[in-house]
Amino acid sequence: MTDKVMTLHELCDAFGISRRTVQGYEKHGLVKATGRNTRGYLLYDSQMQAEIQRVRQFQNFGFQVKEIKTLMILPEAELLDRLVEQKSVLEQRGAELGEQLALLAEMIEQLG
Repeated sequence: MTDKVMTLHELCDAFGISRRTVQGYEKHGLVKATGRNTRGYLLYDSQMQAEIQRVRQFQNFGFQVKEIKTLMILPEAELLDRLVEQKSVLEQRGAELGEQLALLAEMIEQLG
């Protein structure tokens, strides 16, 4: 993220996301363009870039876009609670994946 105002195209390239993704975020009220340039292209300032980065983080943590709007306006203590809960969920999934990987490795060894 930079202090540079970005067009939608630049923003998508910088964050590795599609135009449709940004439009979805806008539809859900998570971000909005902060202006237009002389050619009419949508512009996103550093604050909106930070918001998009935060939305992406929440998605990577397993939250759905519909939940993220709520997360972004929660008081810090409540957000912390939700993040701790999600960490537990991800740790459980990680443990389950570890078990599946062990079984898969065992099957591969038996067949190999």
